Amino acid sequence: MRLKQPGLTLLLSVSAILAPVVLRAAPQLLCLAMQEAPAAPIPNAASAPPVEELVALALQSAPSLVSLQAKVESARQAAVPESALPDPMAEIMLQDVGFPEFTVGQEEMSMVTLEVGQKIPFPGKRRIRRQSGEAEVGVRMAEVRSLQREIALQVRTLYAKIYVSDSERRLLESSRQLLELLSATAQSRYSVGEAEEEAVLKAQLAGFALEERMEDIRSERQTLLASLNRWLTPQGVEPSMEIRELPSVSIPPEPWKDLALAQSADLAMIRAELESAQRRLDVAKSDLKPDFFAGSAAPTFRASNGVKTPRTM
Repeated sequence: MRLKQPGLTLLLSVSAILAPVVLRAAPQLLCLAMQEAPAAPIPNAASAPPVEELVALALQSAPSLVSLQAKVESARQAAVPESALPDPMAEIMLQDVGFPEFTVGQEEMSMVTLEVGQKIPFPGKRRIRRQSGEAEVGVRMAEVRSLQREIALQVRTLYAKIYVSDSERRLLESSRQLLELLSATAQSRYSVGEAEEEAVLKAQLAGFALEERMEDIRSERQTLLASLNRWLTPQGVEPSMEIRELPSVSIPPEPWKDLALAQSADLAMIRAELESAQRRLDVAKSDLKPDFFAGSAAPTFRASNGVKTPRTM
C-alpha cells in the first residue's frame, strides 16, 4: 500500500490548470506531468539509523525507565530479609546493691548479667512475608515492562511520522522542478501573446502553495524530531538525517483477542497488583497469630521462653 502523496496531487492540479497552454507548446510535457514524479533522496542527506536501533537506545537511556529499574532492584533487596528471623536481642544488666559504690565481686547480690534472646515467628509467617516481598517485585517488574512497551510505541510512531514527512518532502522537491518547467512554458507563451495571463498567475499561485506546504513540512518535522530525540538522550537523530524506509511488518495469525490478552502490559500489571494485594492480606492475617520467644542469661544459667500474642482492638 502506498502512502498518500499530497505533493503529487498538487502537481496534477497544476498540470490540469496549464494543460491548454502546455498542450499547444509541447505535448510530451503533459504526459510527463501526468506521471508520478520520482521521489529522489535529498542531496547530502545521511540515512537515519534503523528504528529498532533507536528503540534499543531509548530503552537503554530513558531516565524514567532507569528510575523504575532501580525500584525493582530496591524491592528485590527488600524481599530478601522478609524470610529471615528477626534480629536477636542482647542485654547487659548491672545489679549493684552498694550503689553508688561498685561492689560487683564483693557482694553476693551484686552482679553483671548478659541476657540474649530470639524472637521466633509463628510457623509459616516467614514464608508468607517472603511471598509478599516477591509479589511486590512482580509489580515493579510489570511497571518496567509497561513503560518499555510505551517507549517503544512512542519511538516507532514518531519514526513513522518522520518517514511520511520525509517522503512527502522528497516528492515535493521533485515536483518543484516540473512545476518550474510548466510555469516557464506558460510565461514564455504569454510573452509572445500565445497564452493568457491567467495561466501564468495560476502557475505562480501553485508555486506559492508548494513552497508553503514545504515550509509546513519542515516545521512539523522539527517538532516530531524533537519529540523523538527526547527519548534518545544524549544521542539522537540529527536534523540532517533522512528516514528513507520502514521495516517490514508481519501480521500475526488469528485469533488476535487471546494474543492481545496474553501480551497486554496493562493487564499484566493489574494481575501483579492483585497478587501483591492478596499477599499483603495474607501477611495481615498471619500477624494475628502469636510469636514465640526464647532466651538465656549468664554467668548464672537461666533459660526463658514465652509467647507474644498480637494486640487486638
